[in-house]
Amino acid sequence: MAVANPDALKPTGKIWFFNPLVDFLCLGGITYFFIWLFDMSNALPIHPPALIKNTAWIPVTTFVGSILVNYPHYAATYYRVYRKSSEVKKYAFEAIWAPLFLIVLGAVALFSPAGFAPWYALAYVITSGYHYSGQTYGISLIFTGKSGLRLNAWQKWCIIVPVYACYLYPTIRGNTPDGEQVLFYGIQIPSLNIHPMLAPLMLNIFYAGLAMYVAMNLYFWLVQKKRLPGIVHVVVGAQVIWYSVGSMVPGFFNFVPFFHCLQYLVITSYFDFKEVITGKPEQSLPTPDSYLRSWHFGRYYIIQIVVGSLLFLLMPLLIEGTGLATHALASAVVVSFLNIHHFVLDGAIWKLRKPDVGQTLFS
Repeated sequence: MAVANPDALKPTGKIWFFNPLVDFLCLGGITYFFIWLFDMSNALPIHPPALIKNTAWIPVTTFVGSILVNYPHYAATYYRVYRKSSEVKKYAFEAIWAPLFLIVLGAVALFSPAGFAPWYALAYVITSGYHYSGQTYGISLIFTGKSGLRLNAWQKWCIIVPVYACYLYPTIRGNTPDGEQVLFYGIQIPSLNIHPMLAPLMLNIFYAGLAMYVAMNLYFWLVQKKRLPGIVHVVVGAQVIWYSVGSMVPGFFNFVPFFHCLQYLVITSYFDFKEVITGKPEQSLPTPDSYLRSWHFGRYYIIQIVVGSLLFLLMPLLIEGTGLATHALASAVVVSFLNIHHFVLDGAIWKLRKPDVGQTLFS
């Protein structure tokens, strides 16, 4: 999610998208419960036993979560842009030229499985955390703005530093000469061979960022007699868990995309809700809660499931059917293309400075 200065937007006093329970669970709260299912002996010196010892459930659960949440999250972006020719024209570079360029690169990857394909996949793996961090920061700004609290530039950095540093630390650590090899659909992701000294440096920046975040909250509480909305701490804390403890817990990191995508679907669903009520007489307006139980939301969500499944499951099969690539290589290229294009498109359509986006998400 792209972010910008929301200071020009006026709060309405409605802090939640849907309701406290839905927002808390879907915007990060599930992370706090889910982490306890896993063995954290590699991540924490003192740890409780995993609630589930057998890990056979992880691949099945990951796949089901992908069908119900991950794939629809990508489809929701395409649904917003490609269903209206006016939106395609507005975002011509991101909607037309960028995907064409990425498709050409994807074709090169298919014909160069050992040469270019690993770098194509690396582009997705490296940029995914940056995208996740941007969304965390963006949601934090949205709820801060909805509460009526305005952050200056330094206070925003108190959120930016811990959010981005917690992603950069494991990314740098994994791309040092001693970093663990990563396989992506059987493709070995190349290492950037970053100097080993940068990893502990980024870890210290992360710790400093956490101290900045705590200090900012103490300042609001003690000096200004204000406080950040609790949901901001939930969102920021979830990101910290994903990339600190979670990055070292076997099996847990498989679900980080699920948590991120669930956040995104809350936002896109709320945006769809606001479109539904636009132009309707006030006495007939549905509430956010009733929207989630409505036929319209059911239709919207089913469309995202179908489109998302077609993109991620059918496209690799079609490429494999041509004989150009194995299913694993086709899947790696398709997943990399869809993610990179999603990052590009998402960064354009969700800028809070845009009146249609900012006014909708802050209201």
